[in-house]
Amino acid sequence: MKKSLTILFSVISLAVMPQSRVSYFRRFYIDDRQYQIRTLDSLIESVAKMTNCYRVRFDSKNQILEAEYLKRNKPVFDNSGFAGLKIVYSNELEKRVFLNPAKQPMKNSLGVYSIGLILNNKKLPVSLNNYDDKDELTEDINGVAVYNWTLNRDNWKVESIFNDKSGNRIVDKNGCYFIKYKWGEDDQAYTPEVSYYGKDGELQDGKRGYSIIRMRFDKATENLLERRYLNSKYHLTLNSDSFAVIRINYDKKGKLTNKSLFDSSEQLVNSIHKFCTTKYNKYGNVVENQCYSKRSGKNYIEFRYKYDSSQRIIERSSWKNGKTLVADNTGYAIIRVKYNVLGEVIETNYFDVNNNQIKSDSQDYFSNI
Repeated sequence: MKKSLTILFSVISLAVMPQSRVSYFRRFYIDDRQYQIRTLDSLIESVAKMTNCYRVRFDSKNQILEAEYLKRNKPVFDNSGFAGLKIVYSNELEKRVFLNPAKQPMKNSLGVYSIGLILNNKKLPVSLNNYDDKDELTEDINGVAVYNWTLNRDNWKVESIFNDKSGNRIVDKNGCYFIKYKWGEDDQAYTPEVSYYGKDGELQDGKRGYSIIRMRFDKATENLLERRYLNSKYHLTLNSDSFAVIRINYDKKGKLTNKSLFDSSEQLVNSIHKFCTTKYNKYGNVVENQCYSKRSGKNYIEFRYKYDSSQRIIERSSWKNGKTLVADNTGYAIIRVKYNVLGEVIETNYFDVNNNQIKSDSQDYFSNI
């Protein structure tokens, strides 16, 4: 097997380095076999400026030096709250430092300022150390200072155990004593699996609410096709984002077209972000969101987006079951935005279901989309 579990990794802009090159990607992630950062789905710069993507800088050895997450060519935090990354290499250590949009050190989602991958004589990581803002060993939000890994014959990670700052093996704050990784495949897809265990050696749900994550990745493109969350009884269960299954579709060129979320009965369900399905245009920008109504068991609100030639949102409309124009929870059925030559919002207009204007202001209504 040549592909693996991926975890989406978002980042931010840094200074230009000598003898380096810059490229743009839709995906910037960690291949968990050896915890290596990888990129997928490259973009040309002109397209990158019109969508959300990662700008990555490489050195002459093709090693990633730094990267940034861009939203229509502006460095921002992504939805996970993670901002930036820079990497320093040495013979025994690979240091990854997390940065905010102001290019200052910041805590990542696990509460640490940087991590150090300890390398073996093959220059492969065998443990991960967490550091604070003083570059001293620290415990993350799970109470772990060091993750020690067991590798298989392929030098891929198959087990992770936890230590505190004193080097003692511990149970993390989720009640997990160790994690196991399996790297499987079938005719069409790679099928990695991650399992969490308690000190008794049994599957352990912990605060996560699940014990197992099962994934499918397309063999040709490495694109994630599906992720499933199961509890210790091997039943589908909701994760912290309120869904049990995510399925992702792509076009023939491997470009993302839509995502759908399902509950433990594999019925469409809203995530904590309130949407059950999302569709994208060829630039990777959202053109349609559907918000499922649990009360009716079938109804949904559909939000449609229109863009100008620079891929700035100029209109959002809301529809009941995709057929009837309806007001959203703020009381507006259509919202239209005008920009000046600098791309700044100069006017936002709000309309009812009959396309009658209700009000107007200069708010950048779509700044968080």
